[in-house]
Amino acid sequence: MKKKLEKIKSMMNNEPKLFVLLLILILFIIIFIIYRIADKYMNYEKKDTINAYTHVISQQTTFNADITINRREEILSLKAPENINLNNSIVYSKDKIIFPEKEILVLTSDVNKFYKISKYSYIKDNNLVTNKFKKDLGEYFIYNGNNLYFFINGGTLKTDLDSIELNDLVEVNVQKGYIEYYQYKENKIGRIKYKNNIEFKNHYYKVDLLNNTLGNEKTMLPGSTEYLDNITSLDKKK
Repeated sequence: MKKKLEKIKSMMNNEPKLFVLLLILILFIIIFIIYRIADKYMNYEKKDTINAYTHVISQQTTFNADITINRREEILSLKAPENINLNNSIVYSKDKIIFPEKEILVLTSDVNKFYKISKYSYIKDNNLVTNKFKKDLGEYFIYNGNNLYFFINGGTLKTDLDSIELNDLVEVNVQKGYIEYYQYKENKIGRIKYKNNIEFKNHYYKVDLLNNTLGNEKTMLPGSTEYLDNITSLDKKK
């Protein structure tokens, strides 16, 4: 060991340029190794296949979906068989409720504010997992801008013809003359009829599903996500 140190010392005295080049090379190798480790960590992706299903016209359609998840547990992609159309559909699995398209999030515990959630956002263990955001939001519901609602909190679905109590985590789809609902926890599909009025109400919020308004003030729900901030903006404010 002593001889090696003396050799290095001699090289430093006799060939300083070569020693500097050697140090630069070693530093470059270290930086390269660190970069590769960091890149692998930051761009980590895990591919998985899940058993999934959707609901269309009171029919449950099951299929295997291939998903890709990053290190933050965000879903980067979801691929269903070619014969499965995911347009205007919510995808369900054993532990996830996935929204294949960008959706509108109505945050009722934050003075009725509207946000955008990214494609492939999902709910798991009461947390909303979306682009750079993972949090239990409290009272909120998700809306596609047209006729599909997903209510986190249960409540009363009431029309001018019928009424029913629904539990937490329920999909409500407004069709012409009737409303179809799916209760995730109970794996139960049902429908009720209406003519002129549809209301979903609980302790936290009241929604007019026919006119797409919120609360007694009849606040109009956004028709699209075009001008909405991503939900990550809420995280930055706290």
